[in-house]
Amino acid sequence: MSDPILLDEPDRPILEVRYDTAVPIGATEFGVLIQELGKGFERYARRRRLRDVRLAVVGAGLGSHWIEVAAVGTGSAVATVIKYRKEIYDFADFLGKLFDIAKGLRGEGAKAADKKLIDAISAPIAKGQATQVNVTVFGGSPVITINQATTNTLWPTSPEEERDALEVGRAAPSLAIDRPSKSPVLRALVGRFGTILNVKGQWYVRLEGGEGVMNPTTPTPGVNLTDD
Repeated sequence: MSDPILLDEPDRPILEVRYDTAVPIGATEFGVLIQELGKGFERYARRRRLRDVRLAVVGAGLGSHWIEVAAVGTGSAVATVIKYRKEIYDFADFLGKLFDIAKGLRGEGAKAADKKLIDAISAPIAKGQATQVNVTVFGGSPVITINQATTNTLWPTSPEEERDALEVGRAAPSLAIDRPSKSPVLRALVGRFGTILNVKGQWYVRLEGGEGVMNPTTPTPGVNLTDD
């Protein structure tokens, strides 16, 4: 099996996590960060039904502590970073949306796994090992900036909501939405984001942009709701 080959181009799509450090960052914190970034990319890829692509560390350094990661191919075929340019930009957008949820700026709950990812990025700040972290795609503006003041405002939602919240992916199957009428109405969620909440055994869906309205819902046959 051939290893993926990275093209050495100055504009290659690289996601950089860079810390302004006060003291050396512990190996444990850095290791957890890399692990959670990899897991986060796997969740992003599954939600978008991407195959044969993974996140790889392609650079790291000291001074200010930083790592660079890129989307590369898996399997027997030789792949390049350039092939997965769009995926790394989309993953950066995915991280930015998770950070907005962490700050309470989006009307959605957080999965425990997504919370672990944001917490891994912010851990060196919270532990006083760094003063700020920026997550940036090469040549762009930061999608995440965390400093000490920011860490004190993350996760305003309750732990119960975080455990019950299940994200509906962009490519999710249609769901049957129960309405207060004699005939049930179906709404397709394909291409939409929303949050599924389980309240006392009843599933509800809260669509993004739906002004926080909670709609009772029952999955159509063959649709499984899972929290990964």
